[in-house]
Amino acid sequence: MISLDTNVLVRFLTQDDMSQYLTVAQLLTHLEKDNRQAFVSLLVVIEINWVLGFSYRLERVQIIEALLALMELPMLNFEHSQKLKACLQNARQNTFDLSDLLIALKSSEHDALPVMTFDKKASKAQGFVLLTQAFDQAI
Repeated sequence: MISLDTNVLVRFLTQDDMSQYLTVAQLLTHLEKDNRQAFVSLLVVIEINWVLGFSYRLERVQIIEALLALMELPMLNFEHSQKLKACLQNARQNTFDLSDLLIALKSSEHDALPVMTFDKKASKAQGFVLLTQAFDQAI
């Protein structure tokens, strides 16, 4: 199995460089034809979120839908795919920052919840605790 970097998947999603897009499409076609997969880490997912949001100015819902569409491709093997898919589907129903939700997802995989934060909005999401209130609760 190979792994894919953020820029490879961003080229595929945005098609902003046709030469690179065609190269990625060829790779994905080759993988599918050979019944192989490429690994996509949660770090790459977080970076895709950042790049599409800040560099390409895509709306949060567009990013979520793009990631869910990528997850449907049989030649891509996402880290913690079932939990990631559930996280993204749940994100459709709330307004929490997608990066925060992904941080909680990764932390949960290591039994490292809650995530301590100063972010008041994030602290309302499952898996987060506002650090300034943490000492009032059992840590």
